[in-house]
Amino acid sequence: MDKIKIRFAEENDSNEILDIYTPYILNTPITFEYDRPDEEEFKNRIIETKKKYPYLVCTINDKIIGYAYASQYKNRKAYDYTAEISIYIKDGYKGKHIGKNLYMALIDILKLQNLKILYACITVHPTLKSSDFHNKLGFKEIGFFKNSGFKEGKWYDTAWYSLEIGDFEPTPEELIRIGKINKEKINKIFEKYEEAINEQLFRNLSK
Repeated sequence: MDKIKIRFAEENDSNEILDIYTPYILNTPITFEYDRPDEEEFKNRIIETKKKYPYLVCTINDKIIGYAYASQYKNRKAYDYTAEISIYIKDGYKGKHIGKNLYMALIDILKLQNLKILYACITVHPTLKSSDFHNKLGFKEIGFFKNSGFKEGKWYDTAWYSLEIGDFEPTPEELIRIGKINKEKINKIFEKYEEAINEQLFRNLSK
C-alpha cells in the first residue's frame, strides 16, 4: 500500500516543490508568474513563509505530489488575522481528493494560529476548476476583477474568495507564529488528513 504523509516542507524539498510549480508557470494561467524562479530564490520563499505560516507538502512513498501554504495578505499589524492561501498538485494526482485534504490540513493549522479569515485569489476561466474547488470547501466569492492579468497572449479575469475560520471577538488573541504551535496538535491534524487521503485512494482502487 502507498505510504501517504503530510508534513512541513523543509529547505531541501525546494527542488521537488519547484518542479511541481514549474508547469503551472510555463503552461497555465493559474499563476501569473511568467518565469521559473531559480532554485535559490524559491528556497528563500519557503524559508520566509515558514517564519510565520505553515508550508505543507503531501508525499506518496516519500515523493512530493502536492504543496500548500499561507502567506501574508498585507504588511500591516491590523491584518495579522488574515492570510492568503495557495495550493498546487502534481500532474497525475488531481481529482483524487489529495488537494482537498491537504488544503483542509492547512486551514486547520491556521485556526490554531488564531487566524480569522483566509483569502484565495484565482484565475477565472472555463477550463479551470479553481472556483468549484473553493466553493465546495465553503469559500465565498467576494470580488471579481475583469481583465486583471495578461499571460500567454490573453487577458484573464481574477476573483477573490474568502473563508471565515474564527470568531471576530472584540479582543482577539494574538497571532501565534507557526513555530510556537503545539506539535502534538499539528501531528493529529496531519494524521487525520493522511487517513482521509488513504481512504479515498482505497475507494478509487476498489471501484
